[in-house]
Amino acid sequence: MEKPETELEIFSPILLQDYIRLMTAAHYIEKGAEAPAARFKISAENFAKMEAEPLKAALIGLTLTYLEKEQVLEVTADENFKHLYENKIMNEVARVFAVNYGKRYASTIIAEDICQ
Repeated sequence: MEKPETELEIFSPILLQDYIRLMTAAHYIEKGAEAPAARFKISAENFAKMEAEPLKAALIGLTLTYLEKEQVLEVTADENFKHLYENKIMNEVARVFAVNYGKRYASTIIAEDICQ
């Protein structure tokens, strides 16, 4: 997985969902399975645009709670989701993604305290 040199300049709900999935996985890998929800800073407008996307496959196993006042998205994973990332390859993919893509979508969404 290559490390991108610049921030992504287009808005892509599918890529944001994938970012949320892998950064949430990295959060639970780093903090432990009993960690509180992963948190992401995202504007209400960008969250609404992402939610308008009919495809939601990347979010299976995740519960999203948007705190509009704080402009924070809290994401919790179910046990099946967490179990997927116990696999060595899936675990490594999430960790590398977090390091390489942690700031890729910074103008749209940013993970709080995940592999930073």
